[in-house]
Amino acid sequence: MKNITNWPKNQRNKLKYIISIDPAGIGQTGIIIYNVLQKKIINNITFSSNSEEEAINNMYLILNEFKNKIC
Repeated sequence: MKNITNWPKNQRNKLKYIISIDPAGIGQTGIIIYNVLQKKIINNITFSSNSEEEAINNMYLILNEFKNKIC
């Protein structure tokens, strides 16, 4: 399922980061963090998990670590 948001032109400049989560397959999950101002990927992480719960916990850990770095 895709959820694509078309940002109005006057709000695009307010974006600082774009975070994309890709469930690449069974046991694999990828997180990409793109810095809009620098126009570059600042994080590209792929990790393996043994269960759905472990994958969700890993995503929260990675995203919380990122949040703590920028806040």
